[in-house]
Amino acid sequence: MQRRSGITLGIAAACAAAAMTSAACAPSKGGGGGGGGGDSSSGTINIGLLASKTGAVGTQGTLFGEGVQLAVDQINADGGVKGVDGRKLKVTAVDDQSDPATARSGAIQLIKTDKVVAILGPYGTSACLSASAVTQQYKTPAVCSAASDAVTAQKFSYIFNMATIGTTYATSVFDFLNAVKPVAAKKIAVLYEDSAYGTGLNTAMKAAAKKNAGDIAVSLSFKAGTSDLSPLVTRAKGSGALVIVVAAFTPDVVNTLRAVKTTGTEALVVSFSGGVINPAVTKLGSAAEGVVGIGAWNSAMANRPELQPFLDKFKAKYNTEASADAASGWTAAYELLAALNEAKSADPTAIRDGLRKMTVSIGINPPYTADFDDTGLMINQRESMLGAQLINGKFETVWPKKVATASIKG
Repeated sequence: MQRRSGITLGIAAACAAAAMTSAACAPSKGGGGGGGGGDSSSGTINIGLLASKTGAVGTQGTLFGEGVQLAVDQINADGGVKGVDGRKLKVTAVDDQSDPATARSGAIQLIKTDKVVAILGPYGTSACLSASAVTQQYKTPAVCSAASDAVTAQKFSYIFNMATIGTTYATSVFDFLNAVKPVAAKKIAVLYEDSAYGTGLNTAMKAAAKKNAGDIAVSLSFKAGTSDLSPLVTRAKGSGALVIVVAAFTPDVVNTLRAVKTTGTEALVVSFSGGVINPAVTKLGSAAEGVVGIGAWNSAMANRPELQPFLDKFKAKYNTEASADAASGWTAAYELLAALNEAKSADPTAIRDGLRKMTVSIGINPPYTADFDDTGLMINQRESMLGAQLINGKFETVWPKKVATASIKG
């Protein structure tokens, strides 16, 4: 793959890093096979946000969208898209309602009616799979977040998956346990919701266990939104599992933690990224204390000086703490900015090519480059992973040592 030299995007300097000469920055006509969402009267570049505000993924999708909007506000305040004549970004949002069919129709609306040149989202595997066929048909790039290999396995050329996929999550569970609590890796229970996200992670956990001499003592599925998960937690407890891995979205993680508390289960609970590193989990108090999140982001990381300004800005705008999902939204927006600056154009196909070529490090994340391979999958996934544990009401990074802020408890 052809690549440019890497750049680092921080909060204040993200846009200035890619400043172009005026000759190279003539206004783009936009269009290609997609919506052509450059507004010539205002000079804006219209981008779509397709994410759940309601339904099973609504908690995480809302935070993703808030991260996108915060980043766009910052990009515009910093002078807009320098590679496209300093034009400002405009976000047009659609709620996909955590429903694949609605995600598909929402993508069509954004491209054909709202005339966006690119889409950020959807958030969630099922929605990404559904919308990706639309973005491919209409030749409009989308940066989605789906914890599944299936999205890029379609070999579509207009879909880019920025999320950590299930195989990386599962491998990282064992990397984490082997580093901080090796005995626990020998006996694991998996609880998973029965959509593409949960079932994919369950399959990945089984494969990773075989490679790491681990034992999946029991693997139990449930329907997303099940209010009482104590029967499943009781079965996991009875299996003798030392770790319970939960593959689910935030509401189900919350219900699992409540069940762990009420059943007196002492196993270490591990879940993934924004599903657990989330204000809704922190608000549980003692029921959530000690839970571990495996993902590519946490609000407490050592040696990341640009993190605190992001946290402060998010809290000031939304009056809540930033989550991994909010950081994903911010990251997606800055990936798109890098692609626009690489393309020097708001044409959808040029943006697609820019996403393929750009390489960028974003200062609020662990130190890795957030660029894509030839299939559209984010690279360096395993290197970006960390483990965060809720300690005294705050998620502290406990692994790896290079970004750790505390030692694991329990």
